[in-house]
Amino acid sequence: MALAFSTGLAVAACGTDTDHSDKAASSDSGACVRKQDVQPIATRFPVFGEIARSEWCAVNLSAGRSDVPGPTDIRLAGELTAADSGRVHALLGDSRWHFRAASLPSLPAKIAQELPEGEDNWMASEEFDRSVSAGLYAANFYLSETSSAVVFDTVNPVSPTNSAPAVVE
Repeated sequence: MALAFSTGLAVAACGTDTDHSDKAASSDSGACVRKQDVQPIATRFPVFGEIARSEWCAVNLSAGRSDVPGPTDIRLAGELTAADSGRVHALLGDSRWHFRAASLPSLPAKIAQELPEGEDNWMASEEFDRSVSAGLYAANFYLSETSSAVVFDTVNPVSPTNSAPAVVE
């Protein structure tokens, strides 16, 4: 009996020991609630420097599923505009990243409708994605060749604990 009670407490505690400061931004229903606060994005993706604007949403990927206890996966998807357009162009010009032409992924509708009109020159790099995420979370970044826009699509992004990837200035 004591073992069953202890096991029940351990299972009940799963998923409650991690504080995700953006949980309020995610919807329990799994819907995309569009946000414009740049601070959570700048904190997670410092490689882009100061951010002039951002449209994003955090979607609870486990919404409506109570059959599996544990941490909740959050998809953070959106678009940011770097304050310094030279920063994005420097990243694209850095030969370490091997950027190539790419199509954007399927994004939440509320984010897709906010993307710049006529923007279709997106570049992506698996090496850059791995560098920004430090291998700690799933991440895809799409940089615009014609503006300072960046589209991001991540799952459970965290703030980096060590320095961001070097930028060629």
